[in-house]
Amino acid sequence: MISRLGYAPEALIGQTALAWVVLPLTYRFVAPDLNVNWVHGHGSEAGQWMPPLVRLGLLMIGYPVLLYLPTHLLLRELFR
Repeated sequence: MISRLGYAPEALIGQTALAWVVLPLTYRFVAPDLNVNWVHGHGSEAGQWMPPLVRLGLLMIGYPVLLYLPTHLLLRELFR
């Protein structure tokens, strides 16, 4: 689909903005035992070694920097 339609460089900003809305909402409104988006810990066990809001903040920074930005750079190069 990307090869047919092309890659939109503004997708990085849109995905980051979406994550910054979804992650806090997930933290607030989804039960910790479901652990959607790992907002309550890594994997199936919620970790207690880090304060919950610090974890949420790190996820809000980490997802864009460690996942979205490298993907954006790769797709931008592949689909000019």
